[in-house]
Amino acid sequence: MEVIFSLDYIFYTYNVAISILDDYYLVMTQWTFFTNHGHILFIIALNKSAPVREIAASVGITERAALKIISDLVKDEFILIEKVGRNNIYTVNLDKHLRHDIERECTVSDVTKMLKKAKTK
Repeated sequence: MEVIFSLDYIFYTYNVAISILDDYYLVMTQWTFFTNHGHILFIIALNKSAPVREIAASVGITERAALKIISDLVKDEFILIEKVGRNNIYTVNLDKHLRHDIERECTVSDVTKMLKKAKTK
């Protein structure tokens, strides 16, 4: 069985493939200065009763991913969770030092103060 494609079909398929690759490259090259862990920590520092749905939407990730990150932050003692009725109230450990060697001298408080100051301008 011989299959013959028209040139129009071949060019159309090629252009669709290039468009998909361009979109993929655009998404993969959009980076932010802070990680999702940092974003969630900062959101919680600004709003200690933020629901996971709002946290996830603000960061642009799924609720499941946000819950995983919150679990990481609790495990490493960056935040504490207190259950009040059906809601979570978060407490940020402002005295906790950041993890990487480059910023190990900085505390969560140092960074959140900077972000709060920038947010009020």
